[in-house]
This record gives sequence, C-alpha cells and structure tokens, in this order.
Amino acid sequence: MNAAFTREALVAALFARRRKQPRSARSRPQKPTRWLYPLSVERRYAAAVRAWLRPMKEFVHEYLKNNREAMLRGDAAALVRQDAVPGGSYRRMVRSLNGWLTAYTPPLDDDGNRASPPVIFAGLGNIAEEVNDFNGKQWDKSANAALGAEFPVYEDWWPTVKEDWTRTNYELMRGLGQDYIKQVNTLAERAVISGWSPARLANEIMLADRRVSKVRAELIAADRIGTLNGMVTQARMEGAGLTMYLWSTSGDGRVRHAHALMDGALCRWDDSSVYSDDGGK
Repeated sequence: MNAAFTREALVAALFARRRKQPRSARSRPQKPTRWLYPLSVERRYAAAVRAWLRPMKEFVHEYLKNNREAMLRGDAAALVRQDAVPGGSYRRMVRSLNGWLTAYTPPLDDDGNRASPPVIFAGLGNIAEEVNDFNGKQWDKSANAALGAEFPVYEDWWPTVKEDWTRTNYELMRGLGQDYIKQVNTLAERAVISGWSPARLANEIMLADRRVSKVRAELIAADRIGTLNGMVTQARMEGAGLTMYLWSTSGDGRVRHAHALMDGALCRWDDSSVYSDDGGK
C-alpha cells in the first residue's frame, strides 16, 4: 500500500465523515487532538541507563575498597612506595574492568543476527516497542477524533527504525561504560604516580560517577526518546499521506523558549524551516 493510495483513502474518509455532519458542525473549526509525549517511557529509559551502569560502578568501588592500599603503594611490601610504577593490583583492575565490560556489552555482529542478544540490547528493543505502541495509540486517538473510526496505516518502516535506534543506543551505552573505565584507569594511575591518599582516590572516583548520574541519565533519555518518538510520528503520518503537522509542545517546564514560540504552528515534514502561524492561510 503506497502513500498516495493511503492519502486518497484518508481524504475519502474525511469527506465521508463531513457529509454525515450537520451544516452547523461543518462550518465550526475542529480543535485538533493533542498528541501526547511518552514521558513515562522516557523515565523508564533513564532508570534503565542507571540500572545498566550500576553493576560496573559497584564493581569499581568494591575492587578499590579491597585493593586501593596495595594499589597506591605499587604492591610494595613497605608502606612507602619506592617507585612510580603501578603494581599488580592496578593492572588486575584494568584487565578486570575491560574484561567485565566486554562480557557485559559485547560488540554487535555486523548483520545484527544474534541468537541471544545482550541484555541491554534486548532491553533497548523493548523500550523502542513501548514508544511505538504509545505513539500508535496517539495516532488512533487522533484518527478517531477526525474520522470517527480507526484508520490503520501500513508500517513496513518500523523494523528498520527500531533496529537502527536500538543499535545506536546500545553503542551509546557501551561508550558510556568505556568512558567511565578510562576515567577510573586515569585516576588510579594518577593516584599511584602522585602518591594520593586512599581517601582522595575514593573522592575522585565519586566525581567520575557523576558522569553517569541521575541527571545525565535523564538528559540522555529525553534526547533519545524524543528523537525516536519524532521519527515514528513522522513515519506514521507520512505513511498516511500527511505532508504537514501541527507543532505542539509538551507544555511543561522543560520546553525551550524557541520551541514554545512554535506551539500551534503548521509545519511541513519535508522542510522544518517552512511553517505557518495562521493555520496555513
């Protein structure tokens, strides 16, 4: 089913609905249904980011708790180090962290065919499905409001969109883990060479933890869920032959000033720089 055929069917359904309405209703402008944003899914994504990275942070803290004294003196027998070369405890931590991350977030196959995908990859796929399902309900609600009936569209685009989004976000999770390990490695090496105290090393590690804190996870979730929701909305509407959409903000405190100014504007899908603030007149 191509877009042109779907658009013809949509126009026919709109005219059929209009013919059934009394004349007074036809002349009265219809208030568009507000297209809601999947905020609950965004929150679950943020919680998942923290949950996925928590085991790595716990591993680091437990290892440092048991080995930092030996690390900071280079595993020398004396309490005062005689050189500035990290000892075996430091090297074991590096190997353990890298090995742990590789096992926890293994690289994906080029073709994406995995009999048993990594837990994080599967979890991201589930989140993508939640966004798509939520968005589909918004489409059904809008279609019912405009047509008085459901208007299903052919969604052959979804498997590709889901796969691309899931892969991109999985690589983001791997990158966050790799960045954290690099920070920990650098801090531990600096502590050994510079003669930091165990308390200072622990404090510096806590600062590094903030890079994968609740606030950072929420920022990532807002960006990634917002991107996917926008992609799905566009694909679903263009699949129905709709070339324009009405800009609608979430109405909360997170809306940027420039976006708030666009609220209610009629925009083109194929060119975001083209819009009308008077309903297309």
